Amino acid sequence: MSAAIAEQGAAARTEIDAAEGAYRAGRGSLAEILAARSTLAGLDDRSSELARRVSAAKIALARWVGDVGAPLAGKPEVDTIRLDTRALDADIRHHPQIAVLDRREALAAAEVRLAQAAKQADWSVEVMYSQRGPAYSNMISVGVSVPLQ
Repeated sequence: MSAAIAEQGAAARTEIDAAEGAYRAGRGSLAEILAARSTLAGLDDRSSELARRVSAAKIALARWVGDVGAPLAGKPEVDTIRLDTRALDADIRHHPQIAVLDRREALAAAEVRLAQAAKQADWSVEVMYSQRGPAYSNMISVGVSVPLQ
């Protein structure tokens, strides 16, 4: 993107020179010069924004791989990379995104079990026998509890 913006900047500078020449010759207007300069200023802004993004990306990369001052290696040769197809199934479980998905699946299964448990009524019956003093007779108490869903 930086190279494309640099090419467009060079074309914009040429356009400014042409607009100034046309203005001096009386064939162009001052508005054309200002429009060409405005275009160049916009391209300069985009160029500085791209430079800032490249710098931020290098800083973020340096956190992971260390000094990025040296140029990075070229593209890997994917034709020569050997994959052990027998080990792929075993290695896929170690992938971080798969581990996250496994945890989400376990959480969803636990929520389903909780919902099924809450769906079943938890009825309870209690019986109590009280042997009271000589002035009172003995007492039997029966209680039934039915929670509402």
